[in-house]
Amino acid sequence: MPEAVSLTIPPPSIPTIDHKIFAVYHRESAATLIPDSGATHILIRETDADILHSTTPYPPHTHRPQFEVANRQFISPIAIGVLRFPESTVTTQAYVFRDSDLADNLFGIAPLLHQGYTATFTDSAFTIHSPHHVLLYGSKAPHSNT
Repeated sequence: MPEAVSLTIPPPSIPTIDHKIFAVYHRESAATLIPDSGATHILIRETDADILHSTTPYPPHTHRPQFEVANRQFISPIAIGVLRFPESTVTTQAYVFRDSDLADNLFGIAPLLHQGYTATFTDSAFTIHSPHHVLLYGSKAPHSNT
């Protein structure tokens, strides 16, 4: 299991929530994503799909990608959408899964690394940045894995 850190992206009118992993705010709700340096994509539970834009369901009987999860099972998404990052023009593709297929939302770091960003993990913080721009940041509670 990847190390959990607090990574919040609040709009100016919503206060930061301490010790969350990665909160993407949409309306009055927040979705939490676990940063995962080993994940190749962003995987979102159906419950939290409202954080995405331009979500499109896969038609029945369409070939869908498969993803292997921690329990060695393969799961297939039910939809695909776009995750936008506040105060930037950065977007990335995200896959939507049934809640029964995915215990947590997983934030694969690779899609942002492919866009030229760098991910830095320390014992108390996490940052995704370019030389001149911090896209995401956060911290975790001391001695916490969540």
